[in-house]
Amino acid sequence: MAVMAFAYVAFQVLAANEGALAGTSANAERARLTAAADAAVTIAIHGLGETDSSARWTADGEPRHVDFDGVDLIVSVDDEQRKAPLAGLDDNQARALFSGAGAAGAQLDALIAEFSDWREQARASEEAGASSTTEIHRFRALGELMMLKDMSPDLYQSILPAVTVYYEPGQTFDAEHASPLALATMQAMSGASPSLLTAGPLASEHPSLDTARADNITGHTLTVHVTARDQNGATAQRLAVVGLSGSKTEPVWVRYVE
Repeated sequence: MAVMAFAYVAFQVLAANEGALAGTSANAERARLTAAADAAVTIAIHGLGETDSSARWTADGEPRHVDFDGVDLIVSVDDEQRKAPLAGLDDNQARALFSGAGAAGAQLDALIAEFSDWREQARASEEAGASSTTEIHRFRALGELMMLKDMSPDLYQSILPAVTVYYEPGQTFDAEHASPLALATMQAMSGASPSLLTAGPLASEHPSLDTARADNITGHTLTVHVTARDQNGATAQRLAVVGLSGSKTEPVWVRYVE
């Protein structure tokens, strides 16, 4: 309740301030929705860290509806460790990903070649100008997949839930709760034996395949998706990439917000 109250106060302050600056009723309502979406991220983080297991939110991607001062908040949380990391996929894994999503024949072969070219260009850039301490993301956003010449909108939508660009080196892949496409993609790693796929760390740029309890998300990378909708159908979006550290002094880290 304390977090909900804090979120509500923050919502009222932001909405009032941004609305006053906006100068028009339309912009004021937009500011109100944006403030509500921001508050929803706070509510979600609180739900994920709830000590009462019966009230704790799960990172299962399912939407939750929260009524917040007349604004309908639609909130879902994804566990990125249940997804295949685009930056670490080899050609065999790319084939499993694209074919599992529905690509075949010439389109499948072309996509694998285009994906491989994209990866190699990034590696060449890294070798030419990046230091060993510079973080390199070969895919910075999932939308970059649409830049592959033979990627179609339908195929992209099928791939989207199974892959991530948000992962940390050395983290584990939650094989037990992954989607069939994500699991098939990870299991297709070149040279990996069935025992290796469940035993521990994989190659340096691949997360390890492991199993985990569905509610054990401490240290996992989580994505909070929010849509705030008012009674007139206007909406505001918010996406936040966060994690629960397990620390009492700094319990939450925030990696990215848009």
